[in-house]
Amino acid sequence: MIGPWCDPSDGERCDEVMRLCTDLSARYSMAQAYYCGAQDDGPAWLVAEHGSVVRRYCETGMPEDSLLALEHPLVLERAQRELLGLPPAWDASTRNDEPEDDWKWRAVELAPEVAAPLGTSPLALTAETQVRGSGVVASTPHPMHPEGPSASDDVREM
Repeated sequence: MIGPWCDPSDGERCDEVMRLCTDLSARYSMAQAYYCGAQDDGPAWLVAEHGSVVRRYCETGMPEDSLLALEHPLVLERAQRELLGLPPAWDASTRNDEPEDDWKWRAVELAPEVAAPLGTSPLALTAETQVRGSGVVASTPHPMHPEGPSASDDVREM
């Protein structure tokens, strides 16, 4: 899922987005939701496999971000932190430390990079994208229609 509706850090919908991803992952083995704000308002990602959350993370710069983080950092997250000279894992008590600012700035652009090894980066999809197997896209609601998709509705195989 891609787009502002499926922002895994949205205060109004984060539980619904998580439920939808876990439902879709139970049905299709994996589901992901990504948000990358155009105004550098922070990225968020949610990865679910076989009906369970593997990782949810957001970096909006708000203190409650740490409350939304679930499960352990992904391999890419840990590798990027090590490149910055930071410990590969972190906890809520270090979120406001000065060295963590480097991570926050790096995380702002990380959502498409998180998506790429898990499937396809949403920024890389073009008419020339080669597809193997079946791809599935979950439609998110149009801004004029706030009702959300369900695991059985608005899912199309490509």
